[in-house]
Amino acid sequence: MTYRLEYSDEARRALRTTPEYYRQIFKRAIEGLARDPRPANAEDMRDPDYFKLKFGHWRVIYRVRAEDSAVRILRIKIKTGPETYEGLEDL
Repeated sequence: MTYRLEYSDEARRALRTTPEYYRQIFKRAIEGLARDPRPANAEDMRDPDYFKLKFGHWRVIYRVRAEDSAVRILRIKIKTGPETYEGLEDL
């Protein structure tokens, strides 16, 4: 089954402004989520539908919606502390 990829406005802006080296890494990883939304390197977050991928100090945070086969990329940013994970429900 292939999952549909969606991006929050914040994630879309972040992807455009991310340095090219990381942008290519993130794009490949995100495209892979369409085939496997829960890869071995994804870490569960507190909510069972939320996951994060780590790339050094960078985080790609996303939500899997199995009911409509969608993966929504919520945030792409450098981890600065707990605020990196705040407000995800609104994205």
